[in-house]
Amino acid sequence: MGDIYGVIQVVIGTLTPIVSGEIILYSGLKDDANAIKNELQRIAVFLKDAEERTEGDDGAKEWVRQVRMLAYDIEDAIERYQLYLRESAYSRTMQYLSFEVRSMASNIKGLREKVLYYAKTKDTYRFTDGSVNGSQGKAQLSAQENLTTSYFLCTANVGADHVGDDVAKREITELLQLRKVDLTPSVIAVVGMRGLGKTTIVTSVYHDKTLRSHFPLRAWIPVSPPKRHSDILRSMLLQFTDATQVRNISEVGSMDKKSLIRVLRSYLKDKRYMVVFDDVQETDTELPTYVKTVLPFNDKGSKIILTTRYENVAYTWLDGATDGLYKLKPLPSEKAWELFCRKTFHKSGGNCPSSLKNLARGIVTKCGGLPPAIISISRLLSAKADDMEEWQRVGQSLGFYLATNRQLSGVQKTFMQNYYDLPFYLKPCFLYFGMFPKGQPISRTRLIRLWIAEGFIIQTRGSLTLEEVAQEYVSELINMSMIEVKSTDPSGKVRSLGLQSEFLHEMILAKLQELSFCKILSKDDPVGNEKSRRLSIHEDHNSNAPEFLVSVTQGQSSIRSLFVIEVKLEVMPVLFNKAFLKNINLLKVLELFNAPIDVVPREIGMLLNLRYLSLRCTRVSALPSTIGKLENLQTLDLKQTFITDLPREINQLKKLRHLLGYYYEYDFGFCGHCLNINGVTIPEGSLGKCLELQKLGFLDLSLGHRTWATELRCLTKLRKLGILGLRTNESEALCSVIDVMKHLQSFTIFAISKTETIDLGMVTSPPMTLKHLCLNGPLAVFPTWVHELHHLVKIRLRWSNLRVDPLETLQLLPNLVELELVEAYVGEKLAIATDGFQKLKVLHLLDLHALKSLSMAKGSLPLVEEMSIGESRNLQLPTHIKYLNTLNTLNFYNMPSHFTNLILPGERYYSNVKHVPNIYCHTKHPKGYWQAHNLRR
Repeated sequence: MGDIYGVIQVVIGTLTPIVSGEIILYSGLKDDANAIKNELQRIAVFLKDAEERTEGDDGAKEWVRQVRMLAYDIEDAIERYQLYLRESAYSRTMQYLSFEVRSMASNIKGLREKVLYYAKTKDTYRFTDGSVNGSQGKAQLSAQENLTTSYFLCTANVGADHVGDDVAKREITELLQLRKVDLTPSVIAVVGMRGLGKTTIVTSVYHDKTLRSHFPLRAWIPVSPPKRHSDILRSMLLQFTDATQVRNISEVGSMDKKSLIRVLRSYLKDKRYMVVFDDVQETDTELPTYVKTVLPFNDKGSKIILTTRYENVAYTWLDGATDGLYKLKPLPSEKAWELFCRKTFHKSGGNCPSSLKNLARGIVTKCGGLPPAIISISRLLSAKADDMEEWQRVGQSLGFYLATNRQLSGVQKTFMQNYYDLPFYLKPCFLYFGMFPKGQPISRTRLIRLWIAEGFIIQTRGSLTLEEVAQEYVSELINMSMIEVKSTDPSGKVRSLGLQSEFLHEMILAKLQELSFCKILSKDDPVGNEKSRRLSIHEDHNSNAPEFLVSVTQGQSSIRSLFVIEVKLEVMPVLFNKAFLKNINLLKVLELFNAPIDVVPREIGMLLNLRYLSLRCTRVSALPSTIGKLENLQTLDLKQTFITDLPREINQLKKLRHLLGYYYEYDFGFCGHCLNINGVTIPEGSLGKCLELQKLGFLDLSLGHRTWATELRCLTKLRKLGILGLRTNESEALCSVIDVMKHLQSFTIFAISKTETIDLGMVTSPPMTLKHLCLNGPLAVFPTWVHELHHLVKIRLRWSNLRVDPLETLQLLPNLVELELVEAYVGEKLAIATDGFQKLKVLHLLDLHALKSLSMAKGSLPLVEEMSIGESRNLQLPTHIKYLNTLNTLNFYNMPSHFTNLILPGERYYSNVKHVPNIYCHTKHPKGYWQAHNLRR
């Protein structure tokens, strides 16, 4: 991991099979391992939040660093012994007597002595029970201090001085809807990570002249750390009544809880008021209910504003609604530039010299629109406006300056507090974002598989899979505003994630180096050190990368993860060198995305610890048989490679959870509206032994496979399944497979040709968990059981040749968000009833050549955002489109000119589509691809 507490927990887990006797050891070694485990457990108790608590204490920080290095050494020693047992050709007796075993035993005994030493010296650095969980040294205000603090804050006219805050202030003020009168106080929740300026901006709203007159009664309540509810009432009452000079501090302070509630409700019953709850914490779960119970209902338009770092806290206060949610974002680029220039070049009226403009733009980009970062760096550079070399150093090594420069230490500590606030199990997950190139969105599913391979995900006792627990981790990081969603699918499911700004990336890089978490080789200065547990080489790496890799071959390496992301060709000969692979035999993750390789060497089989192997987007066309030696492999990603056949040895991968073997390509002769897909063939008898499989895509049956159904019926843990090349006579076998897939969430089937029929009528127990269903090929009949699948969010029917309107059934599915029909219906009429498709956002009706009428009753499709209609040359424009107020994009494919001409401005049907922002007419190029023309331009 990275956090010292998490690192020790991982090492304790590594020791467990040895202590329990699962692994036979050299005489006395079990006792040594047990002693190490016991002492580490004692040390771990005192090391929660150690990183934060050792800030400013160089001695304690060095002690923690040494303990971390010791923990790494223990993990290396134990894993090397385990590897030796697995790879050695000697008998167990010969292993026991060998020099290697005795040498390893001696090493572990020496590590035991080191652990005992560090356990004894921990008290030197004040790691006592009182400091557990970081409670020591944190300021705890008394109730009276909090009361007084909020009293003076509410009377202080503190304003913001950030360019761009005026935008946030205006938008929050608009959310308040001053003219709207509700029976209950309406709530506005301002959400964002620590350091974005939530309190500053809400303070400017609080002291706005217009709002001061509109809300004569106002109260500002800081609630971090959480307060007793009676203290909150006292503070509120004091601030309200002070506005009319009715009461004083001592009188309010002597009231009991019941008196406070009675007086407060009586005083506010016919008055308009505004209350701000600043920095609401996730732990104070009773506060929203309590506040809403205490504050009186009236029709005066009273308001509650809260600031918080936690999205789930905001939704609790908003009763699940989104209308009052305001997510504070970094400044847009031009606002950030304006703020930087105003602060840096204030002596010259905010004008940046032309000689510094490119450097300055680069620095502002790295600040990522975060006002505190921009202001702090402006303060540093404002005194060095003529020092070009200093500007270049700051631009190239911002992370170094953040860690070492006193002028930047404040903003660095503010943002690092977000990291320190994370529970130990989320810290390595957050740091992992630093291993990817700056600004690159990261696939959610890819990230989850990597976290699992790294061992970051803690298995719970419940029924959740590792993937589901990892998804909870993702949600926690989003909820705490540590990462942001970069893209989603139409149902709102997260597709990709990333950091809010380059500034946060720079801060993570500094932490990666401090914790020996990862070494980064990119165009910038290298990050990390020789003890780093991970290595990430980026596309724009400097010329030292091959030299560093060569140095790895000169001794045993402790690298656990190797990222090679779109690298230059000269790196690969070193990477796939036999000596290199032999020395990185502790490797767990090998990510070779888009690497310039076309052959995987047999020596890959030496990586017995490997859990994650990605060859995605490489030119590799075959796997060596030695792939079967990777008995710990969990993810094998062959997507967009040229691999079509897997070796028989795949049956030895008993821990495999994700097998991705498919290739998308454009084939306009095949279909103009979807990609052709190629899968992989798997030898008979190989698949049924991979009992941990969660995802399998795509199994190609086109060359014949006699035992595929029998083997698939063994894989009852599957969540996603894709099959290609199904023949008509295999439909019954397919139905028997579907019947046992009780956890299946996504299912895709392709018939071997458009003439082979898929008959799913024999399914007797469909998986109720199904969310995505994609049926590609002629259907004997539309499956009647589909209407039972209330969790379905996406359906694709292609080449189904249905004669009965499928919308009659599909429109009643309560959670359907996306529907695509391609050559799926041969009738002339489709109809959507008044209550049809209440959650649908995307509707594609393509290549329905016989279609003449598409009727949509008023009230249908209330949420639709995108609609595509195409190559239905006899179709009349559905007039109901004019009622689809949420429609944002309308696509027409190869429709006749008389159809498209009628929707132009001034023509007959223009009024039906004039509210749609984007209308595209797509025509087919002679080479087969589509050309789009925007009618709005």
